[in-house]
Amino acid sequence: MMLTLIILEKELVTSSNVDVYLQPLVDELHVLWKSVKAWDTYLGASFSFKTMCMWSIHDFLGYGLFVGCVTKGQIGCPPCGPTIEFRFARKLQKIVYYGSRHYLPNNHPY
Repeated sequence: MMLTLIILEKELVTSSNVDVYLQPLVDELHVLWKSVKAWDTYLGASFSFKTMCMWSIHDFLGYGLFVGCVTKGQIGCPPCGPTIEFRFARKLQKIVYYGSRHYLPNNHPY
């Protein structure tokens, strides 16, 4: 397991410069995907292995930057995309999504 990147200030990262932060990770993953020789001290033999990025952990806005999708505005739910129901709440001065229950059964307590 490897912790690759922590960005402390959200003002430093935008959609135009997130690639600068991710480029060292991408370069290393390209090298490791092609296979790297390693030494097993228990068996006393060398072996080759490949690696890949299985998970990434981030907040919702970081998710939008990481995968390159919209996470705010009228299409704020990436899995739902343009099919989600929304409206502008004047008192809150923001867009609210009221069709997010469609994944739950009708008798679900939430």
